[in-house]
Amino acid sequence: DDVACLDRNVAPVLNLIEREGIRVFDFHPIHIYLNTESMARYEATKSMHHHPEELKKHRYEGFGARSQLIQLLEANQR
Repeated sequence: DDVACLDRNVAPVLNLIEREGIRVFDFHPIHIYLNTESMARYEATKSMHHHPEELKKHRYEGFGARSQLIQLLEANQR
């Protein structure tokens, strides 16, 4: 959830799926929508969270939460 945005030392998703045992991945919908890469983006957009079209203008174009979820889903299809 917010841990990956707060701590840049969190292991990449693809590394985590290779570990043994149960793994739980928690993606908050707002972070998927924003493709959040930092809590600064989330905090800066709080006033827009009920305005999806305005919020979409602030979506991160790089590698963020949405990218990680897509990566995880694609890895599980192999």
